[in-house]
Amino acid sequence: MERGVSVLSTRNADLPRKTQVGSITKSSYNGNGKDDQSVFKQGMLVFVHHDVDIWTEGTVSGIDEENILVTLPSGKEQWVKHKDIALRNECDYASTEDLTLLTPLTCASVFQCLKKRYQQDVFYTRAGVTLVAINPFKEVPSLYKKKVIDRYHQLHGQRKVLSPHVFAIAQEAYSHMRQQVGRMNQSVIVSGESGSGKTVTAKHLMKYLTSISNSNAGDTGTRIESRILDSNPILEAFGNASTSRNSNSSRFGKYIQLQFQRNGQILGASIQTYLLEKTRVVHQAENERNFHIFYQMLNGGNDVEKEEWLGRKDSLFKMITNHGACTEDQQSWRQTREAMEDIGITAQQQDSIFKVKLNG
Repeated sequence: MERGVSVLSTRNADLPRKTQVGSITKSSYNGNGKDDQSVFKQGMLVFVHHDVDIWTEGTVSGIDEENILVTLPSGKEQWVKHKDIALRNECDYASTEDLTLLTPLTCASVFQCLKKRYQQDVFYTRAGVTLVAINPFKEVPSLYKKKVIDRYHQLHGQRKVLSPHVFAIAQEAYSHMRQQVGRMNQSVIVSGESGSGKTVTAKHLMKYLTSISNSNAGDTGTRIESRILDSNPILEAFGNASTSRNSNSSRFGKYIQLQFQRNGQILGASIQTYLLEKTRVVHQAENERNFHIFYQMLNGGNDVEKEEWLGRKDSLFKMITNHGACTEDQQSWRQTREAMEDIGITAQQQDSIFKVKLNG
């Protein structure tokens, strides 16, 4: 019987109320009133809440009953309330790969660690068994090359050698599936706010798992891998849209199940979608767009195709806002058509789908 690794991609709001993924609560060091007054002494290193930088460094230079006087890096002194201050230590935050090693562990120290690592183009940090990923908002192809996949596969288990990475999470799930008693199914939850990078993270997880499980599977494994990965551009075309916060926001949740044979080779996959934002078809907020597929069709399709799909003039089509010539839409259109063909959807079937999309 085959086993599997499941990838659940969802927004935080979609999780059950009692489910917390990598949550961090305020420490008593964060200051919650006069009870914390004794914690702070003159000369102590602290973080101070800042309107722009969120948290900034400072040193305690005075204390009274209600407030604490802090000297900021600029030399300026500022009185702050106990609730807006947190203890800090001299620490190489950029080199700290696991947030649980921070002392003291506070919201401020976690923020500072993630910020310092981000400034050095380090986007993955552990939080115990959880991986925290920060969206770089740029392409970082060097992080996901084939040689990186091979490295995490070959050196699995050598945590001191391998830096935090989504590939490490995927490899751990794969190894547990194959090695544990009973070869248990594994699940990976990808959760975060809109624009946090869930879609891309899920794609990298799938790419890694299909790649390492396909190394000795021959042409059959290659075809299976290709079909699984070809599902991504199709799902994004029909289920993603540009919002005010994210140009490729998933407007649905998805449950992806990858199935493997007992020898670890990829066998197939199933994808379930849920909570699709159907109202976006007829209404979009200001500066937002409808689903990608509409713009891909109108910017990528030729005149004959558009006339056949639309049955009326483009200018009369009211459901598409912010419509204009876009090279990215044209490129995505080609990827969508190729992916649909690769998974077995014929040209005639594609035309039927597009007619339904534009004519309801």
